[in-house]
Amino acid sequence: MNKNVVISMSGLHNTGGDDENIELVVAGTYYNKNGKHYLIYEESDDDGLNLHKNTIKVTDKTVELIKNGGSDFHLFFEENRKSSSYYKTPYGTFAMDVTTTGLKIDSRQDSMDIEIRYALAINYEHTSDCMMSIKVK
Repeated sequence: MNKNVVISMSGLHNTGGDDENIELVVAGTYYNKNGKHYLIYEESDDDGLNLHKNTIKVTDKTVELIKNGGSDFHLFFEENRKSSSYYKTPYGTFAMDVTTTGLKIDSRQDSMDIEIRYALAINYEHTSDCMMSIKVK
């Protein structure tokens, strides 16, 4: 895969009645180091004034999503595993748990497709069942 890539992310959060769709397409940087794929991209905050550097780390069986800036979090996905972290926002810090129920990683020489299904809990209460798709070209 080339160093310069396009990263397309989409997500669906099902909260038991209301579905929330999220989509993001950004230019990013790809590199492979010690058997891990790294995707680095910048994302603006809600007001569009500040850019924040984000990282996605991918192995054969795991995906990590690390966001820095106005809202910070570190999500770790591995099939049939629960992971915990904190979601830091300008409004406060929240405990966040993700239980990965499905993870598919298809890495090719010129692209990568990732699909993650997980349950999300905020402050120890289940809030939604989620699906995230990451496509890299």
